[in-house]
Amino acid sequence: MSVQLITATDPAHANIARIRLDDGRANSFNPESLAALEVALIEAARADAVVIEGRAGFFSGGLDLKRLPGMSRAELSAVIEQFTRTMMLAWTLPRPGVASITGHALGGGAILALAADLRYAADGSFRFSLLEVPMGIPLPGFAIGFARQAVSGAAFTELALHGRDFTPAEAHRAGISQQLCAPEALEAAVMAKAAALARLPSAAYASTKARARADAHARAHRMIEEESEDFFMAFQAFLERNRR
Repeated sequence: MSVQLITATDPAHANIARIRLDDGRANSFNPESLAALEVALIEAARADAVVIEGRAGFFSGGLDLKRLPGMSRAELSAVIEQFTRTMMLAWTLPRPGVASITGHALGGGAILALAADLRYAADGSFRFSLLEVPMGIPLPGFAIGFARQAVSGAAFTELALHGRDFTPAEAHRAGISQQLCAPEALEAAVMAKAAALARLPSAAYASTKARARADAHARAHRMIEEESEDFFMAFQAFLERNRR
């Protein structure tokens, strides 16, 4: 996946870092794309607001299920650790983060979108889904925490436990996304919101966000340690089933 970090130069959008995911396909996560995304997130944290966006038609399809089956146990374990670390970076950004959901957001792609403070989505025949449970993989505790901060009640159950596919309109009605836009209007709406959020006092925002997420952050880290082997074994079993 190509990961670009762009700092907006338009005075109306000054100090907004845009992280653009675009591999021309499903924007899947593999060691190279995760490493690039991790670096981009660290650099973007210096801006006043951060936008994470995909390409037209695809935000991200999650972990690269074409590359991963051929990896050794050590390589696969390293990818899962890298994915977890990168998603936590996105969730703990000290500045406002907006996910511009330009199309399908599936599995790890949906987790990345849920890590943002806000989600704006393009309308269309797209899917927003946490695929893990239907795949026989327990959803990681940190991802459950992301989902709980984004949505509650029946929508949370359908998203996290049932692996329901939400259309952009359904996701908006459920509260998963804050605004539904025509594809051609999405970029302007996202940048306008990011520009407004960029004016918030940075120190006060960072401190309040850290305090608001402190308990969930500590719990997520405990869960990462406790769940890592179970998640790895379930994920490896899924890859084995689909390798045959």
